[in-house]
Amino acid sequence: MDSNIPSAGGVLLGEPFGPDPFFRRSVVFLTEHSLGGAVGFVLNKPLPVEAGELVEEPALAGFPVYMGGPVEPMSLHYIYSAQDIFLSGAVNINDHIRWGGDFARLKELARQGRLFPDKIRFFLGYSGWDGGQLEAEIINGAWRVAQTGLRRAFSDLPGLWASLAAENCFADWLL
Repeated sequence: MDSNIPSAGGVLLGEPFGPDPFFRRSVVFLTEHSLGGAVGFVLNKPLPVEAGELVEEPALAGFPVYMGGPVEPMSLHYIYSAQDIFLSGAVNINDHIRWGGDFARLKELARQGRLFPDKIRFFLGYSGWDGGQLEAEIINGAWRVAQTGLRRAFSDLPGLWASLAAENCFADWLL
């Protein structure tokens, strides 16, 4: 498989000096990619709010929320560890990650103390592309497809973008 072709479960790095300030130095986890388009969530833009505040659920206090993207910025989404959590209605991204599912069950797991912040990420909004749009943006240099393990991509390191750019030998972006 071509390493410049994105796929669900893949990670994109946004160019550092591009015209779109929202996506500069963004790390995007793709949850969907097909001929019809792509959907993903920005992993490295934390918001000053917790999931418990957004949904008025005390059991979700301490669960950080990230700005997932500029599309539908008031919609709440979540991706999580497929090994540790099962929610009906979820989309399997790969063997390790699921997207969405039964939110009432998710809150129940949190109340039971069976949901942990290191196993789930909450997002407001999402990043979306029409069919062919993401590929065109990659060709034009707005994005690069990073090769990384999921554990590394989901870390909360302050320099996640720079670390992934260095690991993937995108030296021209690190100047």
